[in-house]
Amino acid sequence: MTRTLLALLLSIAPALAQERQVQGLTAPVEIITDRWGIPHINAESQEDAFFGQGYAAATARLWQLDVTRRRQLGRLAEAFGPDFLPFDEASRHVVFRGDVAAEWPRQSPRAHALAQAWVAGINARVAEVLADPGLLPPEFLAMDTQPEPWHVDDLIRMRWGAGPNIRNEMRRALLACQGLL
Repeated sequence: MTRTLLALLLSIAPALAQERQVQGLTAPVEIITDRWGIPHINAESQEDAFFGQGYAAATARLWQLDVTRRRQLGRLAEAFGPDFLPFDEASRHVVFRGDVAAEWPRQSPRAHALAQAWVAGINARVAEVLADPGLLPPEFLAMDTQPEPWHVDDLIRMRWGAGPNIRNEMRRALLACQGLL
């Protein structure tokens, strides 16, 4: 186990040290991954820093990001089969069901711009992985699925289900299960 993990870590480290040309930045971004695997991002603007953070997160944790997004949006069964329908049904009881377009104006324009930059960073990595299957994390191969591009609106839907609304939605879901709604 230790040798396998060490070999895996050694095989990942050179990939993180490469220079890449990525579309969507306004200026160069430097991502330095330290010896503990923590990315440090240097950018000239906050938008580019958020883009870099999304890209770095997707480079290191694309599988986890993809599964978390699918789980919170109630879309696991699409990728993993009908056994995951109960999880999807539970998630869909708490996911935001309102008008996402009406929700964004309640956020600051700055927050929206930074959210778009973060999602664009994730999507830049997703595009690289889809273009070069050799970059696909092994979990995707094992589960015979591929990552999907994100949409900035997914963040509103995901935040709502994991945020302050969760108690009301769980109460509502329990009432619905009891046939009281």
